[in-house]
Amino acid sequence: MNVHLAEISRHVTEGAQAILVLDQAGWHTSPKLRVPKNISLLPLPPYSPELNPVEQVWAYLRANFLSSTLAILLIGHPLIINGLVQEGIFVWNFLPGGGRLQDLLKG
Repeated sequence: MNVHLAEISRHVTEGAQAILVLDQAGWHTSPKLRVPKNISLLPLPPYSPELNPVEQVWAYLRANFLSSTLAILLIGHPLIINGLVQEGIFVWNFLPGGGRLQDLLKG
């Protein structure tokens, strides 16, 4: 997360302040987090997935493409993991087509 924040910071116009809206995942609230001076963090309230548009994407992926149970059973098998990566690429390429990703983010 620190690398991500540093990269965002590099692209903020000099003298400007970026506001980053984020959920309260552990890595977003870690005491080890180093927030650059030109970034302000705006945490969402706990347990509020309806306020986080990307949750709609995750719900869609879980319902249509992903099976947590299958992934847990297959961890550690390189050929199967490669297949899961390929499936992830397929899903990623599917989402943006036809404005579907934008529709999901609008909720």
